[in-house]
Amino acid sequence: MSYRSMPFRVLLLLAGAIAIVVFKSSGPGSRAQNRPARTSASERTQTGVNGNVVRLSASTKPASGAGVNGANLAVFDAASSSNVQLQTTLEWSFGGKVQHGWSLYTPLIDDLIGAGVDAGGSEFAMRLSLWQREKGIEPSGVLDGETWSQMVAKFQSRRNVGRAYSAPGQLVTIPISDCYDPTRAEELRSAERETFAAYKRMVAAALADSSLGLQVGGNGQLASNEKFLKIVSAFRSPASRQASGRAA
Repeated sequence: MSYRSMPFRVLLLLAGAIAIVVFKSSGPGSRAQNRPARTSASERTQTGVNGNVVRLSASTKPASGAGVNGANLAVFDAASSSNVQLQTTLEWSFGGKVQHGWSLYTPLIDDLIGAGVDAGGSEFAMRLSLWQREKGIEPSGVLDGETWSQMVAKFQSRRNVGRAYSAPGQLVTIPISDCYDPTRAEELRSAERETFAAYKRMVAAALADSSLGLQVGGNGQLASNEKFLKIVSAFRSPASRQASGRAA
């Protein structure tokens, strides 16, 4: 018997029975609603600096101010303020002289801690805190004296040692205009000829890149008041190194 030939009352009863089944299967106590929701394939997890796991869906974006692995950079604002000051005011000793700040070494610092960002910013402080924790220093995010002393030791360990000294004929005298210290004595301004030539090529390439914002003098060289890319140290003879208390 086809549906068309069924009496209207029978069709009405069938419709009611179907409605009851649908209502029971989708009601508040149904298994479908009590079953835990499946995790979307687009969901991922991120681990913060403190080890907390944050679940992010594909449609969720990190909050404003979030850094590496979703770390909240706002907690490093105070450290950033300290770093801004210490860039030029931190007093430390090197080569028998008192030095001020570490701003000239920012590229080396960035390479060491994997920053590549503004040294006075919160992300720099956050990345610095990770490096401090790795080295057993309090992870404050502040580049203070203790942190800087360990960094200097790391930089010094990269220097060439055991290399034969250059003969006098292989040396040239560095012009005082190329030195960071305008009062540097002439006997402390020697450099290997090839090394100095490579330095001048580097400076010329840097000056040709206007995006670096280097100050240029009238002679097309670095301006006298430009502190970046100036020579801080140079060749030392065995005698001068021993006189200054350094190992040969």
